Amino acid sequence: MKKWLLSIIIIIILASVGFGFYWIYGTKKSTPSPSTSPTIFASAKKEFTLKDKIAIASYYGWYFKDPAWAETTNAEHPLAGSYNPADDLTIDYQFTLASDIGLDAFLFSWNGIDNPNDQAMIKMISKIETSNEYPNFKIAPFYENINFKWMGPNKTFVDELSYLINLSKEHSAYLKLNGLPVIFVYNPQTIDLNRWQKILDEVKITAGDAYYVAMPDNWDVSDDYFKYFQTITTYADKYISLNDISTHYQDLTKQGKPLIATLIGGTSRIQKSGFDFDRSNGQYLNARYEIAKKNNANWLYITSWNEWFEYSQIEPSRESKFETAKYLREILANFKNKTFSDVRAKWTVSAESQTQIKNDGPGNIYYVRCGLQDKSLLLSLVIKAGEVKTFNQSCPEVSGWLLNNTKIEYKK
Repeated sequence: MKKWLLSIIIIIILASVGFGFYWIYGTKKSTPSPSTSPTIFASAKKEFTLKDKIAIASYYGWYFKDPAWAETTNAEHPLAGSYNPADDLTIDYQFTLASDIGLDAFLFSWNGIDNPNDQAMIKMISKIETSNEYPNFKIAPFYENINFKWMGPNKTFVDELSYLINLSKEHSAYLKLNGLPVIFVYNPQTIDLNRWQKILDEVKITAGDAYYVAMPDNWDVSDDYFKYFQTITTYADKYISLNDISTHYQDLTKQGKPLIATLIGGTSRIQKSGFDFDRSNGQYLNARYEIAKKNNANWLYITSWNEWFEYSQIEPSRESKFETAKYLREILANFKNKTFSDVRAKWTVSAESQTQIKNDGPGNIYYVRCGLQDKSLLLSLVIKAGEVKTFNQSCPEVSGWLLNNTKIEYKK
């Protein structure tokens, strides 16, 4: 046999053997094992860009059956009743309702490391990450200590901001923009720019960078702060005219800064310079949205989800019911160019020695009570579409609320 023919035969044999090994071992390696398969959380959107039209509402985790809800106060009172924001069932209800309305994140009022407030925020973050019901919902910190601890040492601020940035590295439910953790800073103008430079230089060395948003009460932060803050939004700029607010928005746009426009659910019943606005029919909320829309806002920020003491809350109250939530839902659908179907009631109630309620959908039913009054015994904060709940309580009358501000009732 000629040498060239023998060489060809050997090459063919070696190639066949090699292909066989690849078929046996290579293909097996390319098939993921169950332990490395994506979890239900892998599909969650881990970060946003300014092109994503998202809506954020400030959330207060320090109302622990607070005296602010006492019957003698001027504040409104939660339709949910006096609650603990760190309770598991309450957290689930808050996320469900907020997602129903169209919110994408809570801006959690955070005031320090390793305290009940911090633990409540981490618990909320973990709740998102261990549930498949609201996989894209996020939490961002509303850092208020610059305003309240401004006389303290720089090290306090360095440690706390570094802590928040490092926390973002551990949790996909932490709000990120273009890969950077988002931190809203309340009244950053409380300290001067020289201190900010020292603080943020040290934070960057210690933990890395972040997307800092300056959030004064009003527009009293100079443009010099853009050196350290990517943009400016306001907490509650209700003391100036809507035209002046629009002018501030235009100035931001001219400078090429992102516009996070502020909407306000209602305003203070505590007389502050006479600036109290009626939330009736969503008029003030809509007026603020029209300005945001006119100026092509990137994101919307809502004051607030549950700042009850200042009457700005979106969360339903005994006094205003779901009125503000209903209008905000319509606004957010418009903002995101989405449509939604009306929420319809469909439930089956069996009231014997026990009460069984089946929600045949398609919407969630909130504040289900044993009785027709909004102060009746609360059976459940929410019964979700398709869910069945049984209560060891005989309830010949049952009531609940839908997101479209409709109360539904059952009488045996």
